[in-house]
Amino acid sequence: MKRMMLAGVMVMLGGVAMRAGAQMDDPKFVPREEPVVEAPVEEVKAVPLTALLRVDDEFAYRAESVVRQRVTTPAGVALESVNESDAEFVFRVVAVTDAGAEVEMRYARLRVSVTGSGAAVGGMEFDSDESREDEEGNLLAMSLRPIVEGVMTVVLDARMEVKEVRGLAGLIPEGGKSLITEESIISTVTPVFALRGEPGEARVGEAWTSEGSEKQRSVVLKRTSTKKLERVSGGEATLSMTDETKVESGSMGGGMELEVWKTTGTAVWDAKERRLVSIRADAEQVFKGSQAGVPIRQSQTIESKMTRIPVEKGEDK
Repeated sequence: MKRMMLAGVMVMLGGVAMRAGAQMDDPKFVPREEPVVEAPVEEVKAVPLTALLRVDDEFAYRAESVVRQRVTTPAGVALESVNESDAEFVFRVVAVTDAGAEVEMRYARLRVSVTGSGAAVGGMEFDSDESREDEEGNLLAMSLRPIVEGVMTVVLDARMEVKEVRGLAGLIPEGGKSLITEESIISTVTPVFALRGEPGEARVGEAWTSEGSEKQRSVVLKRTSTKKLERVSGGEATLSMTDETKVESGSMGGGMELEVWKTTGTAVWDAKERRLVSIRADAEQVFKGSQAGVPIRQSQTIESKMTRIPVEKGEDK
């Protein structure tokens, strides 16, 4: 029965083919032109790259970094050190206005270790989960314990750019001796709130460049940053990033000059929820100088990443 049905289908198809052939041989036959229907072009929408904040919103991130430093002394001795950190931050939005927002920030956890022959506090570790009784004489603990137990406020403008961090008085040592500074906090949390300032959005394939200056002790550094929105998939936007830093004015001090400071990275942004998903960056810094005519070289590499994590409800630090 199946063979008969198949044969019937083939006969029907053959009949259609023969009739079509006969029509084309007919000089009176004029083929009908079918209208061309173009496929709809998907509208390319701009992706918002600033956070959407509401009062009482809570979100958390884990930031990890490994800093490797190598210094060649005038005697030709190479001193090396490794600084590893693993921190978890919790944010809570306390105010949102037309002028910006204020967000409370606290450390849920912080681990730091410094090792190597070139480390000022080599061989020391700090873990905020450990008992304070074991921290006597630990320089890292003396520097970091206060900020772990404190609460800071990140102040944002209308473009979701970080303007300042309040509440640091008494939490970090004065005189530039702390591993954590207001500048380092701002640098860390800036991508949490915005990957692009004005106009705060971008289209796939669009690239933009921004410049900024930052004063560090006796030198003013100029940073040129370029970002590009590479693609959007599943509601998540992927951006590529490059930074280059040069000395704008002043001196690095110690007879050293900045030779190279470059950073490359990738960020993933939730375009629907308007939240940073993750960011990764690799930086290279090279300084050169001399003492008593003897060359000195200092190099540093930084591997860092930050990823959004669930907020641990009911946790009271």
